[in-house]
Amino acid sequence: MKILSESLVPVLAAAIGAWLGAMTALPLGELIGAICAVTALGKLGVSMRMPFAFVATVQLLLGISVGSTVTASMVRELSDLSILLGLLVCMSVQVLVGYNWLRRKERWGHVESLLSAIPGAMAAVMTVSGEEGPASARIAFVHIVRLLALLLVVTLIAGGHAETTVLTLGSVGDYLLIVPVALVAVVAGYLLERLSVPAPYMLTGLVCAAALNIGLPHAELRVPAPLAMVALVLLGGLISIRLRDITLPDVLRYTRAGN
Repeated sequence: MKILSESLVPVLAAAIGAWLGAMTALPLGELIGAICAVTALGKLGVSMRMPFAFVATVQLLLGISVGSTVTASMVRELSDLSILLGLLVCMSVQVLVGYNWLRRKERWGHVESLLSAIPGAMAAVMTVSGEEGPASARIAFVHIVRLLALLLVVTLIAGGHAETTVLTLGSVGDYLLIVPVALVAVVAGYLLERLSVPAPYMLTGLVCAAALNIGLPHAELRVPAPLAMVALVLLGGLISIRLRDITLPDVLRYTRAGN
């Protein structure tokens, strides 16, 4: 019973925080609200945990969400090797600069410097990195600082007004189409998990969704907004639990590292 309550508390807190964040109409306000709510609860000394089943759910939904955006035309466009080479060079330079800064200037470890230097993909990094310890908290905080800075820039460019979106439930067909994709991804993800592959369910969800979109372009696979919100709430709880041991001096150091 204690394990169940400790698992449900961050989910409920994240859901309330996401609802309050959505009312602010800020970009990714739901995620920011969920993170703030669970982090505040953790600072009050409330015991919380995030079972792997929740982490796997986040991986699966995020993987399917990304995979559902892949189309056959997109794959054909990426067949241009010059574009892929340019993207690879830019990404490599960015990761190399960030890694060297964290490794040499901030004296961070090899793995945490590498995971923190990867631009974007905070959700993927959080599900790959370890669940406990200061290293995971550093990685989470650096990505949050980077995310908030980008959101601030986007808001300023947009004239200080964020676009308000209306949550749509989606059709029954949207949910029915996701079920077979999710089942195949779960089975394949379990096999990859046995092989110690990082973020297995995210990988299989992405591949299965992309394969369906490319093979059956008229299927129009998409993740309904309520399921995307579930992933966002669980992700907020996952990130927040890793921030619970951060102190004020840590905030100042990690903010500098994130910038």
